[in-house]
Amino acid sequence: MPGIMSTSISAEGLDVDEHGHVLVKLSDTPSDQWMEAFRDYWGQARAAGSATVKKEAFSHFSERTIVFRGLDVDGFVEHCKAFTKDAIKYANERTLRFETERDARIRDRAEHAGRDQNLEAERAKARKVKFD
Repeated sequence: MPGIMSTSISAEGLDVDEHGHVLVKLSDTPSDQWMEAFRDYWGQARAAGSATVKKEAFSHFSERTIVFRGLDVDGFVEHCKAFTKDAIKYANERTLRFETERDARIRDRAEHAGRDQNLEAERAKARKVKFD
């Protein structure tokens, strides 16, 4: 189910669609947070080693693929592969951090709710105590 990341997403291979777009096949359907993190990282593309990253080649996500336009497989390997690997790693790390923080907030709220219920029970008991 998209939106819940139980394992990291990895690139499983390349394909080319009927329009000649290079497709990076992913191990799972990415969540919205994962795609946002990938886009953020991709937006920071700079020179990667001796080859310049072709920022404009990244197009969009389609289910379990990342779509790249305007280059062939050799161009992808030369200009986008290494940075794509880094962007996937970044998206996994950022999504895991987001989920960990979210889970901590949920646990904290549940603990506070439990304390509030205990507090209410104690208040009810206290109201029953009479000083004769």
